[in-house]
Amino acid sequence: MIGDDIKKNKLTPLAVNTSTTTNTPSVDNMNFEHALFHVMATTTGGQTISFAVQDSDDNSSFAAVAGIATVTISASQTNASRTVLVDQNRVRRYLRLRIIHTGSATMASAVVLQQNNSQSLGTEPDVIF
Repeated sequence: MIGDDIKKNKLTPLAVNTSTTTNTPSVDNMNFEHALFHVMATTTGGQTISFAVQDSDDNSSFAAVAGIATVTISASQTNASRTVLVDQNRVRRYLRLRIIHTGSATMASAVVLQQNNSQSLGTEPDVIF
């Protein structure tokens, strides 16, 4: 019998104050229906932060998810926020973010909310896949 804990939503911090291009730790999305990635960042002139959702079957070989565009926070934005909602039925089991910096942009945070109810969103995400 599946325990009640498997059905609960889960919030996982992925990165804090990164300023270089990086891959975040992965999350296992097997027991969830959706993953909502949320990135907050501050950029100044000439700097951007982009992020792409990647997936994997084996938690070691990752590739960008086809159909999800790279999301960018453009230059000179303070405390900008972007979200991507991913349907688990359209991706492989393990998920992570590839965060790409140009210039010396500073990212404040990246988190993923794994959930079993797409109706629990408070606001419309920037990208739905």
